[in-house]
Amino acid sequence: MLAAEAAKLAGKLGEAVDDYAQGGYGRQFAQAVQDGDTSAALTYFAASFLSIGMTVESGGSSSALRGVAQSAAKGMPLVGGGAKLENLTAQEIARIQNAANRTGTEISVVGSRAKGTPGPLSDWDYVVPEATGSRTIHSLRSSLPEGPRSLGEPRNQDFFRSLVDPTKPFITFTPQ
Repeated sequence: MLAAEAAKLAGKLGEAVDDYAQGGYGRQFAQAVQDGDTSAALTYFAASFLSIGMTVESGGSSSALRGVAQSAAKGMPLVGGGAKLENLTAQEIARIQNAANRTGTEISVVGSRAKGTPGPLSDWDYVVPEATGSRTIHSLRSSLPEGPRSLGEPRNQDFFRSLVDPTKPFITFTPQ
């Protein structure tokens, strides 16, 4: 059933997504649908609307399309830019998702952790929405994974209040 829905979306939105999506998500969406990879198709579809902030009007309201994209992505982190969910352990995934749920904040892992190339002393880089308050970030610091540190040193985490660059590796956790 999901494959049929993805095919419908491809037929109605494929051209629009291809014309407007940054980072090649439109082409990747169409290719995933053609290959019958429903999971990848839904991920690329959601990436086109959520990560880039794109709006497409196609015989309905853009908020309805955004709702479809959010539903498609709900329950699984959005992965893009060459990142793989396997770059994180199950324990790390659970901690990040729990922090997103608890604070109601979208959290993206970026940098070497998302890329899958962390060194033994690598920190953790997180992107949160620009409007995220200092108290929320303080709360997130104690909940999210961090890199190694010595006693008395600050947490080995960096927080960026901005949009995710869809051309670079990212793993985005949406509150559920």
